[in-house]
Amino acid sequence: MPSRKPRVALTVPDDINSTLDRLSDLTGTPKTKLIIDMLEEYTPILERAITALESIQADKEKAPLIAKQFANDLLLEGTEKLG
Repeated sequence: MPSRKPRVALTVPDDINSTLDRLSDLTGTPKTKLIIDMLEEYTPILERAITALESIQADKEKAPLIAKQFANDLLLEGTEKLG
């Protein structure tokens, strides 16, 4: 039965395609699965960016503070994941 999930046409630069091909060959994972896995990992960051942008649009006077908090949160999260 065909998937009912939305489909997205994706054209990638040659260097990214080559990298995905190599990773796919080495891991035995289809390129589409690699891409989906990467997007799933990145989705929380995108959602936080959306929230920050919506907050900035709603309160332009606090835009610098909102942007700074967003950047600090990302930096803290990255630091926690690394160490």
